[in-house]
Amino acid sequence: MPINFPSSPSANQLFQYNGNSYQWDGSKWRKTNIFSNSIVTEYTNKVEQTTSTVDIQPNKYDYHVLDITGDTTVNVPRAAPNSSFILEINYAPTPVGYDIENASYDNVSFSVGSQDNTPWDVTVKGDGTKMYMVGDGGNTVDQYSLSSAWDLSTASYDSVTFALGFQEANPTGIFFKPDGTRFYITGYAGDDVNQYSLSSAWDLSTASYDSVTFSVSSQDASPSGVFFKPDGTKMYMVGFINDNVHQYSLSSAWDLSTASYDSVSFSVSSQDGTPRKAKFNNDGTKMFILGGSGNRLHQYSLSSAWDLSTASYDSIEFIVGSQDTAPLGIEFGNSGTKLYVSGNSNNRIYQYSTGSPVARNITWSSNIQWAGGSAPTIDYTYNSNILIHFYTMDGINWIGSPLSLDSRSS
Repeated sequence: MPINFPSSPSANQLFQYNGNSYQWDGSKWRKTNIFSNSIVTEYTNKVEQTTSTVDIQPNKYDYHVLDITGDTTVNVPRAAPNSSFILEINYAPTPVGYDIENASYDNVSFSVGSQDNTPWDVTVKGDGTKMYMVGDGGNTVDQYSLSSAWDLSTASYDSVTFALGFQEANPTGIFFKPDGTRFYITGYAGDDVNQYSLSSAWDLSTASYDSVTFSVSSQDASPSGVFFKPDGTKMYMVGFINDNVHQYSLSSAWDLSTASYDSVSFSVSSQDGTPRKAKFNNDGTKMFILGGSGNRLHQYSLSSAWDLSTASYDSIEFIVGSQDTAPLGIEFGNSGTKLYVSGNSNNRIYQYSTGSPVARNITWSSNIQWAGGSAPTIDYTYNSNILIHFYTMDGINWIGSPLSLDSRSS
């Protein structure tokens, strides 16, 4: 972080910060040499943009700020003898989503019982400010707002509902096109998928039926969920009669009238005999099944993205039964770092965290020795800040001494 110098210094005033001395020359602060009182360099704060390799410039700048966003190599070249500089390292954890193995309940839930007593599925707008629930009790889709994105504790009902009874009397799944101009409903009354349009994106009050339907009864007589590839060219349906996920193609993206069965299916019966939902991560390499028998999520990998024939079980699961013993729907949000589950026992939506921070490594150039014997480490699970003073006597080899460490760094 930049040094907070005195705002109204007097002539030749001295100021010390983290073991360094600075003197006001009447127009700017200049750093004094750590071994003498002679003024040697102008204080400059230069922000280094993080790349895979960062080259420090000790002959030009005496204060560097490095914001770590990935694995980084730091090179410190030769400099004038008795040179020194300070390196500030900042790290903010970058969570990787869809990590159900390390998922945790946020102790946040929202009741939808006033709208429907059988919340079969839930979906959230891409920016986390709108939520939609489809229920079998009233055969409707209901719309909600989140005043703080992705935070279910800020949810409220918009008093907007859309009736599905004429197309599907027992709706079980909902999926929105990413731009909010279409949504799709599946259910076990018609054993099909129905297509709807919204003239104003994400505004359920402008929804209308497209008179387009696609039957999946030949694959399963009780479809419980539907999911689309982000480009709208693939559709996936899970059913709880045959306990399979089925794959379909759309020759015209998002146009259900062009759908056809790929004759590709994947059985999840070994994990759960009542699969409720199938969801995928953003790149189609992971699939997640919500099971109604075991009240848990199961994770699968696809060695070829979006190709269900390459799926295999990861032997990873996450139990949601502690919150609701009859989970029906799931939705991932915020790049997979949040999970939402609709449950029928309490008629609530539950919020979970499914993002884990990724370790970032710093590789230091070989001409650096450390005063404490080893380089400081960063706890990548928290925001971290480290100040390191570097000094060279011969202009070739540098000694690094941490000046301050974040409370979660060592």
